[in-house]
This record gives sequence, C-alpha cells and structure tokens, in this order.
Amino acid sequence: MYYHNPLAPAKRKNIVIEKMKVNRYEKAKILLSIVLQCRFSNVLVRNEKILTVNSRSEKAFVDTRSHFPSSVMVWIRITVSGKTPLVVVKKNVKINAKYY
Repeated sequence: MYYHNPLAPAKRKNIVIEKMKVNRYEKAKILLSIVLQCRFSNVLVRNEKILTVNSRSEKAFVDTRSHFPSSVMVWIRITVSGKTPLVVVKKNVKINAKYY
C-alpha cells in the first residue's frame, strides 16, 4: 500500500498552456501539408543530444560520485538526400543559426 508523505516536495509537472497548444497545432498542420504534397525534400530532421560520459569502471574499488559528470553534445542531420556525419559540439559553444 502507498502512503503519501505530506512533507515530501511536490513533483514537478509539465504544464501545456493554451498558447503552446496553438503553436504545436500550427506546426503540425504545416508538417502534414508537406507530407500530403510529397515534398519530403523540404523536411529536415535533426537531433541534439547531451550524452553523459561514464568514467566508472567495473574494477573500481572506491565509489566516487561527481555532482557535474563529464558530458558531450553531438549533432546529426538527416534528410531525404542523406545524412551528415556525426558532429561533436565543443564545450561552452553557443548553438545559434550561425553555428548551424
């Protein structure tokens, strides 16, 4: 049986406000029109991901923890014509239109 602890901190919830819903709906309509017109070459799928580097080894005898683990950001672009090579983003680089 589960008991609620009233002293425990409240869990954070994602709140989707009406403005966000309208924005998502408009973007979905544009994407759907591109798909229905078979203009797939105009679609760009990209993903930026921050990967945490695990420096622990199975042979470690002392359990050490870091508050700020090492991480690396990678980027890739996939289109109808192909994909770009994996790009490793340098540390503390501001990602903006010029960087892309």
